[in-house]
Amino acid sequence: MLRSLVGSEMCIRDRYQRRVRGTTTAMDPIEDEEAILAAADENENEAANDEAEGDADEELEKLKKKWLEMEEEAEKLKSIADAEVAAAPGNDKAEADGRSLYVGQVDYHATPEELQAHFQSCGTINRVTIICDNWTGHSKGVLLLHSLLSVSVKP
Repeated sequence: MLRSLVGSEMCIRDRYQRRVRGTTTAMDPIEDEEAILAAADENENEAANDEAEGDADEELEKLKKKWLEMEEEAEKLKSIADAEVAAAPGNDKAEADGRSLYVGQVDYHATPEELQAHFQSCGTINRVTIICDNWTGHSKGVLLLHSLLSVSVKP
């Protein structure tokens, strides 16, 4: 058993010597085997780190390019959205409020279709909104009429 341990120690030393020194000649005596093995592991780790750093640099460059492409696309989308907002008619809140009419004391069982038909004589009605209780879902007897034209709504 002792002989096999000594043989395996010699094999480890031999591998170390081949790896570090690149020779296969007779071995020099090793005083601190743990320090030598630790140094060998550090050399292997440094080589792996150098390789990983090269891969990381390439990966970082790819990510930077992708990031720039995404920023350019976001800028294009933002400019398109800004153009649509500027071109869309009636997006101004004050203007929309000016085309809306608040009506109270409405029958609790009235439907939006009935109310739209009733107020159609006042002008074109774009939307009828019946205000409902959040908890019960029942009508509060109040509605908002949204007209397409501000001429339809007269205070």
